[in-house]
Amino acid sequence: LHLGSESCQVKALQQFIDDLPPTQRLILLGDVLENTEYRLTKQHWRVLSRFRKLADQLELIWVRGNHDCDAESVAHLVGAEFVPEYTFASGDREILCVHGDVWDRFISDHPVATAMADWVYLQIQRMSRRLALRAKRGSKQFLRCVARVREEGLKYAVAKRADVIVCGHTHFPEAPPEPIVGPCAYYNTGCWTDHHCHYVTVQDGRLQLEEVLAEAEVPIATPAEIRA
Repeated sequence: LHLGSESCQVKALQQFIDDLPPTQRLILLGDVLENTEYRLTKQHWRVLSRFRKLADQLELIWVRGNHDCDAESVAHLVGAEFVPEYTFASGDREILCVHGDVWDRFISDHPVATAMADWVYLQIQRMSRRLALRAKRGSKQFLRCVARVREEGLKYAVAKRADVIVCGHTHFPEAPPEPIVGPCAYYNTGCWTDHHCHYVTVQDGRLQLEEVLAEAEVPIATPAEIRA
């Protein structure tokens, strides 16, 4: 979500929360906040307020991300359980939810370069979200990050005996091709900072990648395209 960032699609997010159908559990898969030191706008505070109300109606889970790793106090404020990862059963499947930054070694090995790249990307987004999305997809480092999180996440999930792993972090939405090959399936929830926002629904062991058109200008790439 990256609340506090200019790029957060906060209006679409508010509408999504208001239209949320009855559900048992809502999992926020990391980077709910851009940074705990950022000042939130009134709109962003309204989102947190909506989460607080939802916490009285359902189980609210906040999986720790690299941007909000120190946000435990904020999570408790909105009534969310703040965890490094989260596993639950649906149907006959064990589903593991983890942000995925642990497998992105570039951000830990090159923190200054990462901060500079984030700043440059934000400047491009200010000019044009379309241009920023194209720049991201054309970055070899970004493509390597997407592939690494997917590959390492699947290895981790198999070791944990999970049937499905759902990650975030890469801002690239993914769902496995049908039929699913291998012992574990990988999903990525994408992000709420681009034109096309995404989330994953889970019911009776079936997962579905859903799309919200916040600003319908740029078609999303498919997992096949990112692997090409």
